[in-house]
Amino acid sequence: MIIFILVFLFKPSSCAVLKFRKTVLSWINGIGHNIDHMKDGQASISFIFGGKSVLFCHNPTAMASEDDYVGYIGDLRQAGTQMFGKITTEVDVLVSHLKEAVKKVGPKGVVVHIAHSQGALITFLASKKLTKSEMSQIEVICFGGAETIRRSEEFPFARCVNYYSVNDPLLLLVPSAARALRSGFLGIGDESCVKSSSLVMNSNTEPELVFLTPRSGDPILDHGLFGPTYIDALRWEGRRYQMLYLSMFHQVAEQSITKLILLVHNLFSRIFEKLEVFITFFIQFIIETARASTGKKYYEVVEVSSI
Repeated sequence: MIIFILVFLFKPSSCAVLKFRKTVLSWINGIGHNIDHMKDGQASISFIFGGKSVLFCHNPTAMASEDDYVGYIGDLRQAGTQMFGKITTEVDVLVSHLKEAVKKVGPKGVVVHIAHSQGALITFLASKKLTKSEMSQIEVICFGGAETIRRSEEFPFARCVNYYSVNDPLLLLVPSAARALRSGFLGIGDESCVKSSSLVMNSNTEPELVFLTPRSGDPILDHGLFGPTYIDALRWEGRRYQMLYLSMFHQVAEQSITKLILLVHNLFSRIFEKLEVFITFFIQFIIETARASTGKKYYEVVEVSSI
């Protein structure tokens, strides 16, 4: 019965049901990210999105270390010039990155592009250099963006969603998002709502501005892409991506591999536990045997001496 179901699901006639589009998962960061931060974030996003590989476009930092405040100010200055519309090198690099991603997925594929903080601003500027055809194949997901990106005749993206924690400091710099928040246009407030919302499955009806209840109460912490607030929305986006774009075979294989790894881990843990007990017993046996042998020899020496 199981074999029959699998054959039905994956046979050519079922392709209409299981027709998954080729995708590229893209990510551009905000300020203060070195290459190690990018690699760590790349691994985290890939895990959240079902193991899909992530192509990141590094928005480099001027910071030489975590405590380099001069470099941090340099990053802020650069973002300030971009807010006035300046096309910097980072913008041109992202344009090439997105064009290459669209070319990679082909005319029927989708690029899912994640942008955080300054990365959203760079994405907004880069969109001015993309064709309408290219934009129609790109889904843009922004978190705490320094600019909101919304679908329009000029920017016909496949999908746009802008997530903001209601205490995000960047709301002070993005008037359109701040106005939406003041007007009471609230999207999703917590993870339970995110899980149950049916709007987000349809890019034509879902809200493009989604305001989230802060988790920590610390504006800086809640602004982080992997902080306690945005991580919930990122996880939801990961589930959406897997549901829409990863094949059933990929999902089953991913779950099977995870279970296999867990099984092997548990098996080896038990083996090592048994082995540890055996080794401990063997060592104790050797020690006791050596002690007994030494004691016997000492006794023989004493006996000979007394004679």
